[in-house]
Amino acid sequence: MISKKKVKEEIINHLAESAKTDSKAFLYASVLAFGSLSLADKKLSLSAEIDEPMLLTAFINALKSRYGVSAALSVSQKTKKTLRQVDLASADSMRILGDLSAVNIADGVFAGVARGIADEYKGEGFKTLMQMFFVKNGVIRTPDKDGAGGYYAETVFDDGNAAEDAVALLGAYEIKAKLLERNESFAVYIKDGESVCDFLALLCADESALELFDVLTVRGERNNSNRRANCDSHNIDKSAEASVRQVIAITKIKEAGGLETVSAALRETALCRLENPVASMDELAQKLGRSKGCVQHRIGKIIGLLDERQ
Repeated sequence: MISKKKVKEEIINHLAESAKTDSKAFLYASVLAFGSLSLADKKLSLSAEIDEPMLLTAFINALKSRYGVSAALSVSQKTKKTLRQVDLASADSMRILGDLSAVNIADGVFAGVARGIADEYKGEGFKTLMQMFFVKNGVIRTPDKDGAGGYYAETVFDDGNAAEDAVALLGAYEIKAKLLERNESFAVYIKDGESVCDFLALLCADESALELFDVLTVRGERNNSNRRANCDSHNIDKSAEASVRQVIAITKIKEAGGLETVSAALRETALCRLENPVASMDELAQKLGRSKGCVQHRIGKIIGLLDERQ
């Protein structure tokens, strides 16, 4: 079974790094996942309770580097759990939340919490958002070693509009997600094994995604040796033969007009491979601005198209 603890560790390590390269998306995701707002005398204040030390440090550093704000940190003990809370002054809260597009401001006055995922985060920032929500309340279940149980992944939102946006955006990555309202919260869940695997890749939990890909292959859910080879991280980066097979397969699909019928994400990856026939998977991932695991999965799907046509 895929370990939730391991998935979270992979995600947290990636988030800590992304906080340095895209602090705005990191702060937006942190506020939506861990933040709480209070309004008193028309003054808005933000607090964030983050129990992951690495993310807490990254959050404080991002506030300081982007906005020049030194947040107040309080630590308390509740039963056996240590609570760490960051509090911002009301003047800083209004300025920061407005800049992040987390709240609506009209004529300098708080006009309500913004609903849905802000447009500027529906690209690469969406990945950061899903990573943060998975760290907060994510669920992952896969069959045990005897094959008992099914595939399941879940994240929970308080905002139904944001949850609806998440389902639609996951669909753009060919991840089959659904929405369930539960106790005044909204669960975005995935039950398809291949989609759960792709979801892990989207979260940059690459080792877990590759581990699950192996399970799916053994269980016969992906009956294609080329896909299996493409998911083998040790062979892909070093094997020129694999790159040649990929280029040949993509060329055949392109000549048959097959690239016009696939998603924009798959088409972008296929064309990037054709333009860079000897590039390693790491190099392709860098050019595409995606994780290596994500690119590996896309290449596997593309190769699968050729098998389906033969």
